[in-house]
Amino acid sequence: EVPSPSVLVQWDMALRFAARSAGWCKKMTQPTARLSTAAAAVHEPDLDVLTSVEGGVGLLTLNRPKKLHTLTLDMVQAITPALQAWEMDPGVQCVLIRSSPWGGKAFCAGGDVRAVFDEGLGGDPAHGQGQAGMLTAEFFRQEYHMNYLIHEFPKPIVSLWDGIVMGGGVGLTAHGDFRVATEKTVFAMPETAIGLFPDVGMTHVLPRLFSPSNTAPSSIGFYVGLTGVRLGCDDLLFAGLATHAIPSEHLEALHAAILHTDVASVSDLEILLTDFQQTGSIGDKAASKLAANIDAIERCFSKDSIEDIVEALEAESQAPEWAQKTLKLLHSQRAPE
Repeated sequence: EVPSPSVLVQWDMALRFAARSAGWCKKMTQPTARLSTAAAAVHEPDLDVLTSVEGGVGLLTLNRPKKLHTLTLDMVQAITPALQAWEMDPGVQCVLIRSSPWGGKAFCAGGDVRAVFDEGLGGDPAHGQGQAGMLTAEFFRQEYHMNYLIHEFPKPIVSLWDGIVMGGGVGLTAHGDFRVATEKTVFAMPETAIGLFPDVGMTHVLPRLFSPSNTAPSSIGFYVGLTGVRLGCDDLLFAGLATHAIPSEHLEALHAAILHTDVASVSDLEILLTDFQQTGSIGDKAASKLAANIDAIERCFSKDSIEDIVEALEAESQAPEWAQKTLKLLHSQRAPE
């Protein structure tokens, strides 16, 4: 059973409030011109999102490398109708999400909230009220709708996490079936650093993480969400956030294999991804920093309030170095006033 300490309750209430304000589950309509643009985007390399269908695979490529592929409202408005079209297209068996070029610095470093922030400074009293048409409302409304669409998507989704994957990039992929990490992957949900909660549906995902030795949900999710700690490939495998680990240099070959293999089901993709994983030499759960500190994480982050978590960290004697680093994260950057 999923634990429900007050920290989770607070996160869940905040997410529900944001979802209601943004009309998360409200049916949205998009101009047909946007769909046709998305369908043709593979021929327009200057676009921030490229979409196409090849070999029965819906290909979604983030194409904004100079901005670390951070998501804009325009990108969300291209991704959503493409997914809706692929859901209804019997010729599309699965979806593959990656960033371009191969071997780049980031998969997706989050949402491009700078534009949202700048508009919010404009002085219009309607900002922050969830008013339709305002960027401060539309970005989150439409991003969260996209996250929900991915969560409910009936066909397998594979995401190639090469490089930085944070915030909005996590929301774009964590609700799919497969998430492939590499030796370059750097994962975080850093929203608490700006006084927000882990959004994009991650208050649903994080409390349901299991450590490999547990038969009940672990406290890893509370730790990851509250501290915004950065995780690498080993950590992501240990926590179950990544499903597979493949060397970065093998991703292009994996991409080609998915396009040229009959992958009509989750099990077909599982076999293919596992075969590729066995050819590499990365991804060791036992080497994870989470694994090294899992007992301390469970002791400290299973508490019912932030105050109790802080008290447990201050009293932690079996992993004092880890506890002090964690306290520093909570106190100096992320603790509420």
